Amino acid sequence: MILIADAGGTKTDWRLLNGQQISQFTSKGFNLKIQDFDAYLKELPRELASLKGISNVYFYGAGIVSEQEAASLNTLLELFYPGAKARSYPDTLGAARSLFAEQSGYVCLLGTGSGAALYDGQGISRRIPSLGYVLGDEGSGCHLGRSLLQSHLRHGLPDDLRALFGLEYPEMNEASVLEAVYKQPGANIFLAQLVPFIVEHQNHPFIYQLVAGAFHRYFQAFFPEQEKYQGSSFKFIGSVAHLLSNILRRVASGYGYRIDLIAQSPIAGLTLYHQKHG
Repeated sequence: MILIADAGGTKTDWRLLNGQQISQFTSKGFNLKIQDFDAYLKELPRELASLKGISNVYFYGAGIVSEQEAASLNTLLELFYPGAKARSYPDTLGAARSLFAEQSGYVCLLGTGSGAALYDGQGISRRIPSLGYVLGDEGSGCHLGRSLLQSHLRHGLPDDLRALFGLEYPEMNEASVLEAVYKQPGANIFLAQLVPFIVEHQNHPFIYQLVAGAFHRYFQAFFPEQEKYQGSSFKFIGSVAHLLSNILRRVASGYGYRIDLIAQSPIAGLTLYHQKHG
């Protein structure tokens, strides 16, 4: 049996392949840069923790950068699932395998966090560092939520939006926000929780400009040499890209970039990939 995990900042999607039978599970999100993997495994739902007879585990996770980090995760996974061979990879490779399989192109992540890489059909040949939600993650759910909260707390929202925001998030005052962002764990997830509000009101001129501005920041940060990338294949993955795809496509076209595909999650493509490759 093969167990596949795609771990993002908000949640982890799991697939268990047992011949032609596929089972699916969901657990909390994971990012190696801000979470302890051993503690993460201990908090997995019982139906995942109790699985037996696993031969291979493929874990794709946010924050995995070095081979040493991947090896450390592999050791813990093999202790957690005795008898299994574990392989851990960056979430960018998971997205690339899901989107491109054996083809090549630019894989672009826009979910809770953001990222980009050039995939050559087998591996990541060029990676543009995300730098995390403090230094980077341009265009991400975290970035969007931060921008919306800045406008809210500095009284920059139009009156109609301010009223709607207050009804939906009455607890979002300066004190509670600063407590959640600076004193509590999971600040990136806290900020990204505002994405549904942004999606719901994406046609409002203020929200449209906020989202478009964030996507401009994404392309400027990850693809700064505009002429170099025109004509290349871009494929996006992640909830932010999927739910705000109309705005994303408009911004991309302004740079002369062609978006060939936008998918919400890598897990379906990864399931097909590992059904073929093991």
